[in-house]
Order: sequence, then structure tokens, then C-alpha cells
Amino acid sequence: MPVIIRATEESDHADVRQLLMDRWTAPEIMLDNEMVDASRLPGYVAYDGEELVGMVTLIKRADEWEILTLDSLNRWGVSEASCWMQW
Repeated sequence: MPVIIRATEESDHADVRQLLMDRWTAPEIMLDNEMVDASRLPGYVAYDGEELVGMVTLIKRADEWEILTLDSLNRWGVSEASCWMQW
């Protein structure tokens, strides 16, 4: 089954929160002296079937987007994953 990459949705919140707990100790991350709940940020998730295998969380700034977290639990070829991206 191909890895599907798509924008995060509210239905992903439990999986996103658990991945942040497992990999970052908590969903709250200190950034610029402020605690940010990364589980509520926009981003992209990668699913292999029902399993969350990757994620990126983003912060929108006035003139740019910043990556706050980036996690990959499985290895796969970029060309393979990118051809299944759903924007």
C-alpha cells in the first residue's frame, strides 16, 4: 500500500498528539519563550494504511512558514511518497 501524504485534519488529532508524546515527550513545545501546542498546528501527515508514519507541523509567520516538528517513522523513497501526495 502506498504512503499517503495529506494536510492534517481534526480527525488526525489523536494520532498527531500521540506521535508528539512518543517522539517529543509532549505536544507542547517551547518556541520563542512561548509554549506552543504542536498538535493543534497546521501541517501534513503521512499514513501507511491506518498507521501514522510521518508528520510535519508548521507555524505561519507574517512573511513565511516555519517548520516546528518533522518526524519520519519509516523510510521510503521521496519520489514514491511525493507521487502520492494529496494537496
